[in-house]
Amino acid sequence: MTNLQFYILVAIPLSGIATNAALVIHLRGAMNTRFAGFESKMDSGFDRMESRLEQVENHLTRAEDRIE
Repeated sequence: MTNLQFYILVAIPLSGIATNAALVIHLRGAMNTRFAGFESKMDSGFDRMESRLEQVENHLTRAEDRIE
């Protein structure tokens, strides 16, 4: 086996490992971005729900005051 054959034999798996590592890093960043977007959507939904609940509570308080 010549030196060139040995280098090729070693370089091919190493390049595959490096490629996979780069793809995993990219996938991780993309997933973090999507989860952050999902989290902000959920937070805004809960905020809207809390404001509607406060409105309902205000209406109930006014109705109770009228009854008394």
